[in-house]
Amino acid sequence: MKQIVFLSFVLLPFYSLAQITLEHTFSPILSPSVILFSSNGAKIVASDTGTNQVKIYNTNYTLWKTINVPSYPGYKFYNSTYVSDNLFNLDNSVELIATYQNVATYNWKSVIINESGTVIFDLGTVWAASIHVI
Repeated sequence: MKQIVFLSFVLLPFYSLAQITLEHTFSPILSPSVILFSSNGAKIVASDTGTNQVKIYNTNYTLWKTINVPSYPGYKFYNSTYVSDNLFNLDNSVELIATYQNVATYNWKSVIINESGTVIFDLGTVWAASIHVI
């Protein structure tokens, strides 16, 4: 019995020599998250607030789409949420909610845009929007 216990303590460290490897890094400005499109599978979405862009990557980290977010005077692009291909309409183009912060008054502004950067709907002075699907 002592030999079995001794061998298990001796061999256990060799059994667990696995190491985590870094696959990809994103710029500190980007805040990546994984989403699942209904027709295009899993993608990684990152909001680049420095360039007013939302970048969508395949799961192998190749760039799939870049969405140029419109800019508004006095506002800075803050974040993108609810990135989807059929949440706001059924045309299979990517839509999202872009949120901005006023740099002087700290007020918020949110708009729904499509993948070409066209504003579909202006949500007004909203910071956090909730979507209720019926």
